[in-house]
Amino acid sequence: MMDDKFLSDETFNLLLLHHGWPKETVTYTPVVGNREVIGQIWDAGVSLYPAQDAPDSFFSHFGNTTFRKLLRFLFDRRRCTYDELKNICGNERKLAEYLVYLVAQKIAEQVEHTWRVGSRYEHILDIGKTLEWYVTTWFHLYLHAPARFGVKLKGMPKGGDLDVIAFVGEKSVLVECKSRRIDNIEDEELHLFLQRVALFQPAIALLLVDTERSIKTLSERIKRIYVTSELIGPENMQAIQWNTNCVEVTNTRSGRKGIDTALQAIFAVSHRDRDKPLVGLSSLAVQKIKGVLPGLNKDDSLVMKLLCEKAIATYRTIIDTEDIREEAQQLNISQEALFDAIEMLMVRKYTQGQWVSNGSSISVLNEPTISGFEEYARTFRDDYPATVKAVALLIVNTTPPPNSYELVALVAQPQLIIDHILKVFQSKELIKLHTSFIGLMVIYNISPELKRAVRDGKEL
Repeated sequence: MMDDKFLSDETFNLLLLHHGWPKETVTYTPVVGNREVIGQIWDAGVSLYPAQDAPDSFFSHFGNTTFRKLLRFLFDRRRCTYDELKNICGNERKLAEYLVYLVAQKIAEQVEHTWRVGSRYEHILDIGKTLEWYVTTWFHLYLHAPARFGVKLKGMPKGGDLDVIAFVGEKSVLVECKSRRIDNIEDEELHLFLQRVALFQPAIALLLVDTERSIKTLSERIKRIYVTSELIGPENMQAIQWNTNCVEVTNTRSGRKGIDTALQAIFAVSHRDRDKPLVGLSSLAVQKIKGVLPGLNKDDSLVMKLLCEKAIATYRTIIDTEDIREEAQQLNISQEALFDAIEMLMVRKYTQGQWVSNGSSISVLNEPTISGFEEYARTFRDDYPATVKAVALLIVNTTPPPNSYELVALVAQPQLIIDHILKVFQSKELIKLHTSFIGLMVIYNISPELKRAVRDGKEL
């Protein structure tokens, strides 16, 4: 039986008040006897406080990944065959135990060789609320922490409740529960989650996805959504400041032995840096995600990208604006905006340009500077850091060091990229180059700094 202190509305309301949310701004759903939670609709006379930690309790069953998969499938499909259920649980003895339990609890009904959702649960469409209830009860049972699910706070953005709020010691914890496939989680849902985190300001904000699949793509989406958000992003319109380091993402893959271990991990210091998508988000990472170069706007950056990519494709360092006019129009960049961007690129020293006229029209001959091309490459070419590292390794570890033409074949990158990397190394006095009249670059001196950087694995 749970300690009444942790089920007490008064205790939870007081903790919310200390967190800045008075009682009149808060509503939440009951933890016990909730008709939206599978396993909580009991016959008359049954205690409202069953021993949730008992081995045969619904709570204990729901914590099992296979049981939860069966339950999700049943409520998604509403009716299913034995063979379909066996595909989920191959252990027929265990499957039989689960099915007997579901029928005994009136969660499922057997009709010949099929199983369907029990009549008393037909109004429940999925296991989402049950997952929120489980997480809330987990905080009660294992951490003796006051917690509630389905919490509505006045002033929060649209999109539903705060799934679970718990208070562990002096730490406030927000858990967003997703019981659907990662591919079915919309960007708007993730944006709303980040907005709720920014406004509630918890010590820990966990996005818990009940799946065994990798959450890497989800973390990348969260980064992109945060960086580009005008509401809570790094350059948001309302100057909202919040602790982005609190955001964590986890799943319930078998390697973590289900929900229990996934929840425990958020309090384990040694594991805290794992799956924290907004930790250490550098200015370069923000720049890459937004696709905007320092000191430029979106159109300026796109024009710089067009210039550099045309230069790479044609192996010409000087590009006429006429060569990129059509591509710029396809990106909805007008002729006026194109020339404005070209002028800004020259002002910011991204390019060196010369205005030319053929009598009827004006164009600009543009040559990306070394620093300008470097900003482009690090922002728009995901493989660029690895290419720089590969070139440095070959220069240091090959005797004699390969020339620029040989590096193109060895690294399998365009000639202009290789030439640029060698020029950058030379500008940093890491190597010395001799360039022939046909453009061949020969390395004739390697600095100890470059050798040391390669040996120590430092980023160049």
